[in-house]
Amino acid sequence: MFHYVLFKLRPGFTSEDMKRLYDNTYARLSEAVPEITSTAFRKNCVVRDSNMDVLIMVHLTDSAGLEHYLKHPLHLKFIEETCEHVAQKVSFDWEEEN
Repeated sequence: MFHYVLFKLRPGFTSEDMKRLYDNTYARLSEAVPEITSTAFRKNCVVRDSNMDVLIMVHLTDSAGLEHYLKHPLHLKFIEETCEHVAQKVSFDWEEEN
């Protein structure tokens, strides 16, 4: 199961600011949610108005793991800490077919 979230940040809040919050949260979150197999943070390398600024990728064992992750207090705290700095957010989830 893969969970991708793309963020367009508000002016005054940088990709580096978001990376600090990601680093502070996702190491602990990966330990707290055993279904998380890996996470990654990517900064967009091409500046265009239509592009998002940041991508967070979370690989999980299954869809039940996604539900556990989405409801976890550390994830909810990350949302709370970043929501005022995010102008737009898009998520995308997919599973490999066997």
